[in-house]
Amino acid sequence: MNRLLFVAFSCFIHCMCLCAEQDIAKTNTQELEIIKELMTEITDLKWTVQTLRRIDTEKENVISELKEKLDGIKRDYKYETKIVRTKNDLTSNVNIKVISKRSSPRLSRRRRAPVNVAFSAYLSKNVNLDLNNTAIPFDKVLLNDGARYNSTTGTFTAPLSGIYAFTFTFDTKLSALVRLAIDGVNQIDGVANGHRGATGINQIDMGGNVCIVHMNHGQTVTVQVDGNDGTTINSSENFRLTTFSGFLLY
Repeated sequence: MNRLLFVAFSCFIHCMCLCAEQDIAKTNTQELEIIKELMTEITDLKWTVQTLRRIDTEKENVISELKEKLDGIKRDYKYETKIVRTKNDLTSNVNIKVISKRSSPRLSRRRRAPVNVAFSAYLSKNVNLDLNNTAIPFDKVLLNDGARYNSTTGTFTAPLSGIYAFTFTFDTKLSALVRLAIDGVNQIDGVANGHRGATGINQIDMGGNVCIVHMNHGQTVTVQVDGNDGTTINSSENFRLTTFSGFLLY
């Protein structure tokens, strides 16, 4: 009987140990899963912290650049003063003259030309223009940046709206009135008054002008003979006296 009780008790103890081991194993498995989850969360937090630090660094760089630009603007507009005491002040009051000097502000990007547009051409031979308002055909191109000048018609077409500068010169042995026109509307004029010299030979004379005007996209510019019939404009490859140039300012 005692032997049976001992065996039963031993079996009970063994079962209890097995259950305890299973519980411990189960507990260890759960703890490992919790630890894995915590490690994953810690990794995510590290990545988030690194991302936030990188964003903060970028913001600090932007702020630093803005501060530098602001300091540059302040320097550009800084007034340099010089105090000059007025001599012979009988009342012993000090009169102060402040001489201020302000640096010219730098040209902002929005005032610069967005694209490069410039041309320059000359007339390579004498031409006789029989009709009024006939465009001078400046047939030889020195520069055509933007490809908006047509050497066949002597016409420049504005690629975009903006402020343009133009200049022209012409040579003739007769009196001539020449104008620069936008879409056929006169903007400025040039005149050359031909005359005979002491020998009775017609002397050459030159005229020209310069202007800065606003043009809209697609408008055209030509240099035309105005109010004269049968005017001969002189120029050649050797003596390029009749020219037409222009460029986009901003």
